[in-house]
Amino acid sequence: MNSAATVLHLRACNFVGGPEHQILRCCAASSLAGEYRQVLASFTADGVGGEGHDLLAAARARGIEAFELRGGGWRDLAAARELERVARRERVRLICAHGYRADLIGSWVARKTGIPCAWFLRGYTGENTKVRAFEHLDRRLLAWPERLVCLSQTQVRQLPRRLAKNRAMVVVNAIERKDEGLNAPAAARAAVLERYPALAAGTQSALLVAIAGRLSPEKGAACFLRAAARVAARVPDARFLIFGEGPMRGRLEASAARRELGERALFAGHVADWTALLPGLDLVVNPSLSEQAPNVVLEAMQAGVPVLATRVGAVAEIGDAEGAEPGLELVEAGNERELADRMQELLADRGRRFELGRRGQARVRAAYAPATQAGQLQALFQQLVPQPAPRPERWPWVSVVVPVRNESLHLGRLLDQLLGQDYPGDRFEVVVADGGSEDATADIIAAYASTHPDRVRGVMNPGRRSSAGRNAGVAAARGEWVVFVDGHCALPGRDWLRGQMAEAEARQARCMSRPQPLQADSAVSWQATIAHVRASRLGHGADSTIYDASARGWVHPGSSGAAYHATVFGQIGGYDEAFDACEDVEFNQRVAQAGMQSWLCPEAMVYYAARSSVGGLWRQMVRYGRGRVRLMRKHPKARSAAQWLPTLWLLWLPTGLAALALGHGTWRLLNAAGLAMYAGAIAAAALALGWRHGARHGLRSPAVYLAIHAGLGAGALRELFQLRPATGRLRLSPNSISRSDPS
Repeated sequence: MNSAATVLHLRACNFVGGPEHQILRCCAASSLAGEYRQVLASFTADGVGGEGHDLLAAARARGIEAFELRGGGWRDLAAARELERVARRERVRLICAHGYRADLIGSWVARKTGIPCAWFLRGYTGENTKVRAFEHLDRRLLAWPERLVCLSQTQVRQLPRRLAKNRAMVVVNAIERKDEGLNAPAAARAAVLERYPALAAGTQSALLVAIAGRLSPEKGAACFLRAAARVAARVPDARFLIFGEGPMRGRLEASAARRELGERALFAGHVADWTALLPGLDLVVNPSLSEQAPNVVLEAMQAGVPVLATRVGAVAEIGDAEGAEPGLELVEAGNERELADRMQELLADRGRRFELGRRGQARVRAAYAPATQAGQLQALFQQLVPQPAPRPERWPWVSVVVPVRNESLHLGRLLDQLLGQDYPGDRFEVVVADGGSEDATADIIAAYASTHPDRVRGVMNPGRRSSAGRNAGVAAARGEWVVFVDGHCALPGRDWLRGQMAEAEARQARCMSRPQPLQADSAVSWQATIAHVRASRLGHGADSTIYDASARGWVHPGSSGAAYHATVFGQIGGYDEAFDACEDVEFNQRVAQAGMQSWLCPEAMVYYAARSSVGGLWRQMVRYGRGRVRLMRKHPKARSAAQWLPTLWLLWLPTGLAALALGHGTWRLLNAAGLAMYAGAIAAAALALGWRHGARHGLRSPAVYLAIHAGLGAGALRELFQLRPATGRLRLSPNSISRSDPS
């Protein structure tokens, strides 16, 4: 079986233009083929030659696997379902979305399947009202994907301030080097005049000026024609070629006729081999009003043809226009007078054109080679789909500690998953600490310990709480590493233990963090709604990493530290058994205070079972609220304003409701505004949740949000006002734990 990770590029298009050629070049990058399998999917409309078919044909002609997603309008829902099937069947590890339609549908499918998504920002066209509306929505949702892929550093700097810049990366457009030889310009010029003989009419030495691209408003072709009319009046030998098709062609041809350009302006339409004609041109103009990194500019510069372009997007960066020897010349977008003057100057100075073309060619070959693009793609893939850490020379001895109480419904499944791990059987053990279960949990532990005496052991947890169970498990563990898993968790696969231990050895880590997403037994249950809400921005702490399945790197241990080298317990002791909740957060706070960071490792991910009812969620949140207060009492530096928001909100809520019913004037207005803001935030979150997961979950979610916020606040108030606050007690003291390799 091919071990390469599958990356899927998603694009909606009506023809194969510059962005599509870049996507095909990315997919065909031979230097990445060993590590990554890049495939393509595109939305299609009925009929050969319709939307998407040309791109799929071009991909297959280059040997790229391509998948058809039949969509359009309401059929995009069916296309999204087909994309989900493709993603699951092909084991896609990353979706690269190119364009607003691919962004929105790709992210929706990525969230459903747990796949990271990267948006390639290729610019916005705004060509009609519908497109402008969707592009506006796309810009508002730039925080959705795991990475934003820009075409230049200029574009990165232009991103909204609300976005974390460390989520943005650059993958440049690339252009392949072509060495046509000394006679190429003469041969290309002859080919141009042979194909378009009208250009030579009335002149012995035509000066050929061209633009190329889609004939849509943002490309600036109308401004170019106005400037061309000015140049034509001053330079009799000037001839103008317009390559490309688009919705504005009819209007542009009428504009050329009104300006009496006649045969001096020729509309060539879409020309597949236009780059072969490039060396025969005297000047290429890129008059765009809005663009990021136009392929036309790169193609002309690679061919050694001088370029005059508008200062939009990253065009100045492409040409290194601020350097001592710029590779192109710039004018302001939409200024037809300046564009005409500069065209005239360049057409009058052959030496200047030659030098500009030479510098442009050198610039593109140095900074925009396919190898540069492939290296940047590889850096993106390594962040979101990293290759497994190398196999260590010696697998560490691991103790998996499972604190349980009344977990008979889930424990057997978890133990089967642990015993089925692809990890040397003589290098790990499972220690189950039972806190006085009243169901069949003890019988399950005894049965597995009897069947697998060398792999499973049961110990008693007289303290009953999870914190005491963790301590009991650590005290009995024999491993060099201790990995904690709760009894109601599920593991993602057989390589779960091997993957995280390989990462631990490769990073020389002493603490490992992990994602801990929630799951449900049924996709339409309240349990599923609770899982979706808890993973949303309003449903958990903003600084938590437990729902980010793609993040990787050194982090504060926080609430997601879950595996530790045994020396950590010898240094800081065990868990504080006064904590009935947040005992792991308190322990990780001491890990951080000891100067340790944690390696956040997606390979270590576990799935937690969400609470199955709003009542169960309420009780859980009350416990969490109490645990937060205990944490802040013990570790004042852990205090933050965000931790107190649910408490302050719950204290204010009766006042706000009373003011709305009984108050008057400004006081009533202020409280009404506060209630409206909260209700609006919940409604927006519910709409977003319903859009991603279904209307059923959107309608239920307000009750879940209220249970989370009110439960945290109620738990904090209960802990604040109890007469005898709990005091910390550690059953495991520092330096009381030592480990040696049991083998």
